[in-house]
Amino acid sequence: MRSRSPLPATLLLSTTLATSAMAQEDATEPSYLESFLEETLSGDNQFIEVTRLTGAFSSQASIDQITVADADGIWLELTGAQLDWNRLALLTGAFSVNHLKAAEIKVLRAPKALPQDPSLPAPEATPFELPELPVSIELGEIKIDRISLAEPLFGFAATLNLAGDLKLAEGSLATQLKVNRLDKPGDRLLLAAGYANASRQIDLSLELDEAAGGLLSSALSLPGAPSLQLNVAGSGPVEDFEARIALASNGEERLAGAVVLKALAQPTATEAEPSEGAVPSTQAIAFSADLGGDIDVLLQPDYRPFFGPDLQMTLRGSTAAGLGLTLDSFALRTRALRLSGALAMTNGGQLDTANIRAGITPPDGVAAVTLPLAGANTTLGRAEVLAQKVSDGPWAVSAELRQLSHPQALIAAGSITAKGLLNQETGLPLQLDGKIQADLKGFHLRDPALAAATGSEISLTTGLTSEGPGALQLTNLLVQGDDYQASGDLVLEGLQAGLKASGDLRLGAANMARFSDLAGQPLSGAIQAQIKGSVTPLSGAFYADLALQGQGLSAGIAELDRLTEGNLSLSFTGGRSQSGLEVERFQLISGQISAEASGNLNSQAGALTLQAQLKDLGVLLPDSPGLAGGLQLTGDVARDKDSFSGNLRPNGPNSSFADLSGDVQLDGDADLTFEATLAELQRFLPELPGKVTALGQAQRRNAHWQVSADAKAPAGAEAHLAGTFDETSGLADINAKGQ
Repeated sequence: MRSRSPLPATLLLSTTLATSAMAQEDATEPSYLESFLEETLSGDNQFIEVTRLTGAFSSQASIDQITVADADGIWLELTGAQLDWNRLALLTGAFSVNHLKAAEIKVLRAPKALPQDPSLPAPEATPFELPELPVSIELGEIKIDRISLAEPLFGFAATLNLAGDLKLAEGSLATQLKVNRLDKPGDRLLLAAGYANASRQIDLSLELDEAAGGLLSSALSLPGAPSLQLNVAGSGPVEDFEARIALASNGEERLAGAVVLKALAQPTATEAEPSEGAVPSTQAIAFSADLGGDIDVLLQPDYRPFFGPDLQMTLRGSTAAGLGLTLDSFALRTRALRLSGALAMTNGGQLDTANIRAGITPPDGVAAVTLPLAGANTTLGRAEVLAQKVSDGPWAVSAELRQLSHPQALIAAGSITAKGLLNQETGLPLQLDGKIQADLKGFHLRDPALAAATGSEISLTTGLTSEGPGALQLTNLLVQGDDYQASGDLVLEGLQAGLKASGDLRLGAANMARFSDLAGQPLSGAIQAQIKGSVTPLSGAFYADLALQGQGLSAGIAELDRLTEGNLSLSFTGGRSQSGLEVERFQLISGQISAEASGNLNSQAGALTLQAQLKDLGVLLPDSPGLAGGLQLTGDVARDKDSFSGNLRPNGPNSSFADLSGDVQLDGDADLTFEATLAELQRFLPELPGKVTALGQAQRRNAHWQVSADAKAPAGAEAHLAGTFDETSGLADINAKGQ
């Protein structure tokens, strides 16, 4: 998947402008460069359009306009882009820009979110360092005269400007950035940051200051849209660095603390033994963070009982090359939440040990607390979670909750326990084994139909094991409700790049009446099914071997119930793949009806056959005794590219039949022939014994039908019919001649 965010896209645009200026081409070349930029910067659901690129082969280049669009249209416009740079500096390995400017950037709305990349990041942890680029980068002046944020973005309009500079060379970074709000003078953001790999010196200063009704307080919907002041400042080498953090609103401090980095003495061989092949570390770094305060006034009133006036966050840990990452302790405490624990990661990014505990308890005198989730409409009576893992592999997780109320469901009590082994030996595939038990009691979905279908108590037990890279197997799976259950084995594959589910499952429902509200019909009876196969949702591929049995079934539809007589047997074997759809076997037997089908079909070729039988047509038409008797239907269809050809023949009581054959094109054009015989006409008209026959043809072109037929009836009666029918207008013109 290819996608680019606006910032990397802007940097790429600048670089392309600059490097293209070194080319020796004629004056018509910018149109090619515009196309090149559009193709290079565009990606999945991101479409770039560049208008009037000029001066690309001089030290001063400009672009009249750049637009960024997604499937819903343009969401960002940049006008008046200018680049003034030193071309000869590239020969010395430096990309030196005197200024990079834009007259205006308009952000019309938020862009549509891209789907998440299904691939997982590499597990290995890497030390922080800035990249060593093949050229140094120096932007002497970065300037945007006007940034317009349209009302759809935050619910109000705002205008800003931006100025700054950037230098990135030999692993060193130095940058300054100033953002001022033009429609609310005095609101500003100042950033100064620097880092050098050689000295490992960090310099950081961030200042945010906005009056009441500012951009951030309004966009975040803070109560009363207060004034905000944020300061982050620190200076020192990585081995001795401290950054102080302070957040205030309306002149009152709300949150304050510090992040500290300190050098540690290198562990001795008896204290820690790096894994074989690990690079010895010259310096270990301890880190800590402490942050606390009262943020209640910044929260919506519904969330204040959860946080309270004394929010505290702490973190202690260390890291060193070759020794991994250790969190000696971490904690987050609010009035309702207690989260604490410790964990250690190996040098390869694997979890070594963990001991994490979390709990939510409402404040005194309150039965349930509102959770800090969108909508402020989810409450919880109590919850406890404990997760542990020891170094040699055993792990365990347990969780309990009480009185969870969500807009979609209520849960009186829920619990889950799981334990097993986790093997992460270097060079071997990750091996996970365990068992899981989960229970829900007092479970009520808000939708009455769904609530009736699921019932109030559900339990799950399963074994858990990994099946090679990116695969997970659930063994001896059992899901049970009041009078239904599912059991068997399930394998999930391709967890890193898509998903394929394979299973061998048995399903049963002893009381179909619980699904009546969902179906909108008074159902009854019981069903059992067994299915073995696989499905890949992203591609739509599947393979299934299904057998289903039903007893005492009723759908509350008199005609259908007379046909099925309460019993059902259905089997299907087939699937869908890159080769197309294949029906190896389909069979349905249910009281008065039976059917079979088989074949294959894709976008170019294929053939399907069908057979069906109704034992007695009189079951469907009890008031028409003349139609009593069996009805059989046979048919076949074949595909050759865009053409379908086939034959359909129903055989009715007393040797009556009909034949329909012909060809149909994908565009709707058709050539059909038909022949029909209704024997023993006296069953309907006693005064006309004998049979009626009809033979004819029909042709369809561009929604226009032409029909021609000859019919014969008892007593020598004959007729010829010919005519047309227009589907668009609904008009018909039929002529009949007979004797």
